[in-house]
Amino acid sequence: MHAVGGQGPVVLTERTDVLTYGRLRVQFWVYGHFEVNDGRITVWRDSFDWLAVTRAAARGLAGCVLPALRAKPPAGAAPASALRAEPPAPAAAPAADVAPRPADGSAVLRIVADLQSPDPARSARFYTELFGLEVVMDLGWVVTLAHPDRPEAQLTLASGDATAIVAPEVSVHVADVDAAYRAALAARAEVLRDLTDEPWGVRRFLVRDPDGHVVNVLAHG
Repeated sequence: MHAVGGQGPVVLTERTDVLTYGRLRVQFWVYGHFEVNDGRITVWRDSFDWLAVTRAAARGLAGCVLPALRAKPPAGAAPASALRAEPPAPAAAPAADVAPRPADGSAVLRIVADLQSPDPARSARFYTELFGLEVVMDLGWVVTLAHPDRPEAQLTLASGDATAIVAPEVSVHVADVDAAYRAALAARAEVLRDLTDEPWGVRRFLVRDPDGHVVNVLAHG
């Protein structure tokens, strides 16, 4: 388990699933959406990239012949059994002259750099060959890479933005993007794209920071 965030009955997870059959080991990144009611999981939805699963299967088959090629368990990942619903701890009063932390709903799960490239596929080859990253999402105009043993270590390459007039420089994945959007409006931040459900399965908005950087704030749908 790489990250867990929740608000009310909804729990969001980022984890690595491992499928084994004899010597075959297939390891890939999964995003999970759970709803917990009365101590029981009543909704369980998983999302993953089929290309990443195919590559993981190919690596697993190769590992059956050459064990050195087998994927290693992600460093520092907690077992899936660690997932459980916990009542929120009472918030501590902020120290003097220190801004309060955001509400749990807008808790940050992951931050990913968004590099602009006229040819994301060409740039992806550079990072896969140099750092051993693997493609976990490829929409043509945008490619996301991740390390096979540390799926939380990611990099996005994009030739622009499919639905916005400006391309982001960094993506901030949050547990509750609606809460983050309300916080941005309350802070009177410059919102460049209103909260939107995108066709590739994320809910997001774009905001500009005080230095002019464009931030993509999102959660998986």
